[in-house]
Amino acid sequence: MEKIEPILAAHPFCQGLDPKHLKELAACASRVNLKAGEFLGRAGEEAGRFYLILQGRVTVEIFSARRGPLTVQTLGEGDTLGWLWFQEQPYHWHLDARVVSLSRVLSLEVDCLRRKCEADHDLGFEVLKRYAHFLAVRFRVSALQLADMFQA
Repeated sequence: MEKIEPILAAHPFCQGLDPKHLKELAACASRVNLKAGEFLGRAGEEAGRFYLILQGRVTVEIFSARRGPLTVQTLGEGDTLGWLWFQEQPYHWHLDARVVSLSRVLSLEVDCLRRKCEADHDLGFEVLKRYAHFLAVRFRVSALQLADMFQA
């Protein structure tokens, strides 16, 4: 059986992490295969998992009563999903996350991850730095999408 640490180490979110931190994250992680049409999260549901996408595509959607699901973003290999666990408990999804094509992800259990980050502030700092980076990237992408949408 393949160990999770090397898979974590290869994901952009975890690249450069100390091996002891990879081991801590691996204790919270499991591998999951998903088929097209499955949901990783639904708006309003409790959000107990954080995902590292290894392969495949996942859309992040908002539901409109008039138009149905509207894709806000499409995520793929190397992306992350499920940052809601930095908020106060309980954590809830604000959007839907639907699998578009056969996908492999690492699923990290949020309560386990929070406990590990609280117990080891060096790990918590490393996770927070990566969180801030991915948030900044998402913000830039969203800003470009909005500029493109209103350009006419």
